[in-house]
Amino acid sequence: MSFTYTTLKETLQNYTQNTETTFLNSMDMFIRLAEERILKSTQLNVFQKNVTGALSTGNAYLAVPSDFLSPHSLSITNSSSYEYLQFKDIGGLNALSKDENNRHTYMMNFFTWRCSIE
Repeated sequence: MSFTYTTLKETLQNYTQNTETTFLNSMDMFIRLAEERILKSTQLNVFQKNVTGALSTGNAYLAVPSDFLSPHSLSITNSSSYEYLQFKDIGGLNALSKDENNRHTYMMNFFTWRCSIE
């Protein structure tokens, strides 16, 4: 069965039997978040691509491509060898990477990412 965006919204409203205004106004965000969750939990080859970037001293961020959805993996090249980094939640990464004076002090083998929904 295929859906247009309009029929998807109607089906969701009928299924939940909810006509409350806040629910209806939030439906676009609900659908967008559900789509993103599905895309992040299924790793289809069509959505994967390899890109390179450059890290610089004093900058904690790495730019992502304009069509970026979510990370599959991240590696750094160190003396021509690859080191794959492990994904960590932002809270856990901040706790691990700072010393008692709240300073970043050493290289870690973890990464995280921040997402803003517009």
